[in-house]
Amino acid sequence: MNLPLFAPESHAYNCLFSVALVFDARGGFYFTDFKGNATEPEGGVYYVAPDLIRVTTVLPHLAMANGLALSPDGKQLWVTEFGRNLLHRMELADATTIAPIGSAIAYPFTGPAPDSLRADADGNAYVAIYGQGPCAGLQPQRHPHRLGAAARS
Repeated sequence: MNLPLFAPESHAYNCLFSVALVFDARGGFYFTDFKGNATEPEGGVYYVAPDLIRVTTVLPHLAMANGLALSPDGKQLWVTEFGRNLLHRMELADATTIAPIGSAIAYPFTGPAPDSLRADADGNAYVAIYGQGPCAGLQPQRHPHRLGAAARS
């Protein structure tokens, strides 16, 4: 089976380590590149168009871009930045363009880093905290609240 390799041009000869993937209604998908660190942010968020040929940078210069979620209407993209303990929220003008004044640090975490991320049918985001049991829940325009310990196996 021949599967395509999707990598931004800037990473053509480097190791790409994607840890999150989310599809949109148009048939394209976003992925994160878990590279860099707090002082050398080399990761980012990328979009692969439905033609499976074009790869576009959506949000560059992230330190270990990790979790990724897309709102049900496809207009809001969330990403966790593991290397700097940040949660980003982006309002999208289209699949690859952040709207003017549409990028924000939705929440700066203290302590363990934000990890995986999911959005529900109402557009709320839920962030797992690395090495912890709890998740943080965030409404699109509000501050997070602790959801409590997740079940551990």
